[in-house]
Amino acid sequence: MALAPSYCSVYLGRTWVWNTHKSLKVPGACSVLFSEIDAPLTNLLRAGCGVLIPAWVHGEVALPRSKKKKERQKSNYLQTKIHKQSLEVAISHDQRRFDDFYDNMYVPYVRHRFGESAQLAPREGAEADFREGELLLVKKQNEYISGQIIKYEGSCACLRWLGVRDGNWDYVRDGAVAALYEFAFLRAEEKGCRKAKFYKSRAFLEDGVLRFKRTMSQRIVEADNCKSLLRIESDSPGTRAFLEASPFIFERFGQLHGAVFLNDETPLTLEVLRKMNKQYFHTGMSQLVVFQFAPETTIAAGRAAPGLSTELSSNHLTNPSDLFCYKQLSRAEWTDLIRGIGCAGIGHAFAIYPKRAT
Repeated sequence: MALAPSYCSVYLGRTWVWNTHKSLKVPGACSVLFSEIDAPLTNLLRAGCGVLIPAWVHGEVALPRSKKKKERQKSNYLQTKIHKQSLEVAISHDQRRFDDFYDNMYVPYVRHRFGESAQLAPREGAEADFREGELLLVKKQNEYISGQIIKYEGSCACLRWLGVRDGNWDYVRDGAVAALYEFAFLRAEEKGCRKAKFYKSRAFLEDGVLRFKRTMSQRIVEADNCKSLLRIESDSPGTRAFLEASPFIFERFGQLHGAVFLNDETPLTLEVLRKMNKQYFHTGMSQLVVFQFAPETTIAAGRAAPGLSTELSSNHLTNPSDLFCYKQLSRAEWTDLIRGIGCAGIGHAFAIYPKRAT
């Protein structure tokens, strides 16, 4: 959203890393401040610099998949598409196939998928993994329409390089990408792998790639070294809308947490919290935190946010059959958790996290 084609840039000058929390002199109003920073420099940050969001998160899937999971996946839309589109799989170690993959699948797909923010990996890196691994191709009616390089590291199948011929989105809709993962899992299971590793999903919970990998039981295991700092400079309808539309994963206390924002008109009920959990919680996150904005009139008057319903005010937010706990956070708790977010106008916060096995 921030790097869409409609954005404009203004040079703001230079500043020390530890001063990034200070308001900069920007022509016109500045509502949201994003700063890119590498992991080693985060030790120099001072309190209030912003919320730390990884540029990418990496995940993995446990192999072999259980019989129950395989049966469930066989009945889903992916298997239907594979059979309907007559998609087939092929394994290649041919250099010419790699050249075709890199030039006509990987490069156009990445450019089409990420636009101006696309970061193309050098050919040398992809070719090195190809030589140590293999190229898996999806074939449709005598044409290879997508491909993925699999590199094996012990009992782990690393799925890093992926592409679709000419970046054609019709092939994606036909299941070219989904079939790559399904065939890659089958191939890795045949080789006795215990897990498959995914790379680079955006750390925003509405991101299509991240949501797709969630359907394959991905567990988020680590964050990329490149980070972003998010700080809200003014509590306005625009910034609230931005946060509502952009739930994200952030780092705090050495763990990954999810953040979802609700407007002040949404009734905050246990049913709503369960819905947010079902939609946004990813295995590997410590917890999902649902923040609700306080009414703007309340913030302007300097008053506390309105109280919660009796249901949420009680200490019994779950029943024994629930797999998750729903805990209201005090202002001190959520302020410390999402430290540095700035003028966000938050009224209430609830943490959702899996129950510990007893």
